[in-house]
Amino acid sequence: MFETIRRGWGLTKLSFSVIKQDKELMLFPVFSGIVMVVLMASFGGFGWWMDHTTGLNDQAALALGLVFYFLSYLVVIYFNTGVVFAARIRLDGGDPTLKDGFRGANSRLPQIFGWALIAATVGLILQILQRMARDRNNLIGQILAGLAGMAWNLMTYFVLPIIAAEGLGPIDSIKKSASVFKRTWGESIVGGLGIGLIFFLLGVLGVIPLFIAYSIGNATLLIAVFALVVLYWVFLAILNSTASQVLVATLYRYATKGETGGVMPPDAAQHIFDRQQNWDRYTEPSGRIRNA
Repeated sequence: MFETIRRGWGLTKLSFSVIKQDKELMLFPVFSGIVMVVLMASFGGFGWWMDHTTGLNDQAALALGLVFYFLSYLVVIYFNTGVVFAARIRLDGGDPTLKDGFRGANSRLPQIFGWALIAATVGLILQILQRMARDRNNLIGQILAGLAGMAWNLMTYFVLPIIAAEGLGPIDSIKKSASVFKRTWGESIVGGLGIGLIFFLLGVLGVIPLFIAYSIGNATLLIAVFALVVLYWVFLAILNSTASQVLVATLYRYATKGETGGVMPPDAAQHIFDRQQNWDRYTEPSGRIRNA
């Protein structure tokens, strides 16, 4: 257990080391958030306009909601792909820029579009199943739907770096992601949980000044502290999003190449990844075994 925690912390520090060298990577989730706000405002305004002019029937509302749902996935996946592309350049020893990330994401637009369509469809189906089970008070159904969602997230963990690195289509990327995950599940899960735990604890720290300000009883002070804490939480969300994408790019590189580039010495990387023979080879979607 403690060995697993140690590796998880090492993976988290590795992600931070990349971000420290390329702080501009944090702008990708910022842009993603801005586009999402514009998207929500646009669809909300359009829906309000239709409802007050021609009238918004159930079919039109459903169609509008489905389009918004898909575009939301598309926006997030597009900007996350930009982070992964830029992280790959850093891992290759280069010095990435925002332009590099956008150029890389633009070069994979067909794959990103296809993956967003599949991810949105599966996500919607899982949500419907979860809601149906909840409405019927079916505990077993809720558990099964939750497990299905977890399995889907795990088997598609490496889809973005595969699309970025190899330009495979979404179906082949899912197949290869599942194959790579089978051999790296320990590091993948621990890395994700490690980053999640660290940012959760950092987020909890923001409650302390709020509690102190509330205890003092000064309304002006409480409002000011609350505003600062919200900004702090937004910063943590941006850093968390960036670090998570850097981590998955790093894990995929090590799984296929056996090293992390210039961001970490080989001996240190081996201590974190606990390198074994099956890291040296991975299975292509066609079934062919390829050496890393």
